[in-house]
Amino acid sequence: MALLDSEKRSSATDAAADRKPDATTLMLRNIPNKVSEQKLREFLDDTPVRGAYDVVHLPTDAKSGHNRGYAFINFCSAESFRLAMAELRGLRFAAMQSRKVTETSVAHVQGRRAIMRIQSGQKCQKKK
Repeated sequence: MALLDSEKRSSATDAAADRKPDATTLMLRNIPNKVSEQKLREFLDDTPVRGAYDVVHLPTDAKSGHNRGYAFINFCSAESFRLAMAELRGLRFAAMQSRKVTETSVAHVQGRRAIMRIQSGQKCQKKK
């Protein structure tokens, strides 16, 4: 899946990441609803974050089978996470001919285990 373009990158998201220096999990928003998890992985692998993530969770709607427009992606290090926060912001899914532009934010649930619990349907507690 090729990238169409990058748009203006926000320093507000960078500031949020700076407040959580050990963060490794981001939320990617504005994913076209017909993108599958496999297509999302292909999209990620077309960016500089290829090989830097270990878990991808793309929630889907039970009725339609389509994704809900966002995903949680965990990165292997805080450094990779910071790179992804910048590199995955402002992109479009060209193959889907979508006008949606991706946004990134620090996920409220952090870490590989937490994302895997969400995938398996278990509840996670927020760290205070």
